[in-house]
Parts: sequence; structure tokens; C-alpha cells
Amino acid sequence: MDWQEHKSVEVHLDDDVEALRVHQELNYFRNRGALGAPSLDLLNVYSALYFHLWNVATRNTPSPIREELLFGQQMVLECGASLVRTMLSLIRGHISEAHAQTRRAIECCVWAKRIRDEPSLVTEWLTINMETAPSRQWKEAMGSKHLFPSTHAKLKALRQRFQLTSRCLHPFRFSFYHRVSVENGEDGSISVHYSLFESEEARQYIPSSFLWTLQTHDLLFDIFEEVFASEISHERDSWTAHRKHVQEAQSAVGKMWIEITRRAEARKQAGTHNKG
Repeated sequence: MDWQEHKSVEVHLDDDVEALRVHQELNYFRNRGALGAPSLDLLNVYSALYFHLWNVATRNTPSPIREELLFGQQMVLECGASLVRTMLSLIRGHISEAHAQTRRAIECCVWAKRIRDEPSLVTEWLTINMETAPSRQWKEAMGSKHLFPSTHAKLKALRQRFQLTSRCLHPFRFSFYHRVSVENGEDGSISVHYSLFESEEARQYIPSSFLWTLQTHDLLFDIFEEVFASEISHERDSWTAHRKHVQEAQSAVGKMWIEITRRAEARKQAGTHNKG
């Protein structure tokens, strides 16, 4: 059974909010079933790698702990949590919201890198709250040219992904593409239809978005390896072996989806040929 063979289900409830909740849960179980166990297992594989990174970073932390190290450790936890939130949103069919969480993870990671490189920046970060805005100097020091320098290949790649997720978050026309439709009536009227969920057509992008998200977190791990280079050096062999295991698991699932897509396309072409 390929991705497009899962049929839609309609549920009608008097309570609008409850109907939306049920619709969301149905989306979750349909998409979870379509992704399959090998893909879903990858989330546990990546979460375990974040837990490993956290252990390495905290186990080998010098005492007394410095504030910039504590900041970086906190960002590891936040990136791991963002990955889980991303996948939950994605499986429920909220693709734009999923990209928003990935954007947050990228920002957390590059902030960790920037503050590890410039430890003095953490001092003002500790004072910023809902009532206290960052200073102009701090904002300039944390600007894109410092977070994503063009001379750093991995950070440059992350900037491209950060920009893409930002465009999905902002109200550009294409961010509504699978939620809004416009129909022209024969009498000259115009009907606008809006959905809180992505359309059935958008479901075909969930597997690729799933893998794209994991590949983004691969880049985050690359940056965290720089942030915690000293700490990882004490356990280099186990860390390297774990990352290799994660890459092999992702590669196997990627190949699986390439084959699924190839077979689905072949069936589609065969059906078109038979109709002709």
C-alpha cells in the first residue's frame, strides 16, 4: 500500500472544537500508519542521539560550570524537544507549524555556537525577559552575519534551511497554498474556502518533509560537535559510532522511500497508459 492509497474519513460532531480535535487525531493515525514503523523509529534514534550528546556534554563539564556551557547544554535539550514537536505537528498534518519548530531548533543551535565562541554574550542573555529587550549592541552581535558566516560551510547550509522555514512561517502566499482555495462561480461570485489543516494533496509531502527535518538535525549535530568539541573528545569513539549508526538508519529509510515513490510512479504511469 503506498502513501496515496489511504482513504479519507469524514466525522461530523456538533462541537466545532471537538470536531477539529478528532480530525487532527485521525490525521495523526492515518499519517503515522502511512509513514510506517521504520520511519517512525528514526525519531527514537535521533532522540537517543540528543540524549547521548546531553550526557557527554554534562558528564565532561568542568567544575564550576561556566554560564556559556550551561547555555549550550540547555540548547541541546531544546533542540531535542523541538525535533519531537516538529514530528508531532508534521504527522498531524500541520506542515507549516512543523517548519516553525525546525526554525526554532536551528536558531537554538547557532545561538549555542555563537555564545560558545563569544562567552561574554551570555551575560546579557541572562537579563533579557518579556519586559527587558536586548540592547542594540547585543542584537548586532547576534545578527545573521555572525550566526551564519558565509565562510562556514555547515552554518551556510543551515542559513538556507533557516530562510526556507522562515518563509513557511511568514504569511507568504505559498504558506497558505494547501489551506485556501478560491472558486469562481458562474454568476460571477467568488467563493473562498479555508481549512485549518493541510489538504489531502499536501500529504504526499510528509515523507520528504520528515526526512528533510532529520537531515537538518544532522547539520545541528555537526555544529554541536564544534560547540562541545572538548567534551566529546573524552568519548570520541562511542560518539562517532553512535552517529554512524544514526546515519545508516536514516540512509536505509531514505532508500525505502525512494523505492516506494518509484513504484507508485510506475503504477501511475501504467494506469495512464492503460486508459490511453
